[in-house]
Amino acid sequence: MVEVQSGELLIHRKLPTPPSKAQQDFLDGWQGALMVDDYAGYKALFKGGIIELGCWAHARRKFFELHE
Repeated sequence: MVEVQSGELLIHRKLPTPPSKAQQDFLDGWQGALMVDDYAGYKALFKGGIIELGCWAHARRKFFELHE
């Protein structure tokens, strides 16, 4: 799925497992901000200049875990 709104681009793409290599190939040479889930395989993407956007669902879960 590709969606464009207000000059921003949103891509939802299901890639084969393991995702880290597939994502690196797909985003090769791209720079920008990227929101993904907390899967460790994505971390390599953020070492190459891509900015990691935090997911509020994951952040909220951590606060609830701390509260318990």
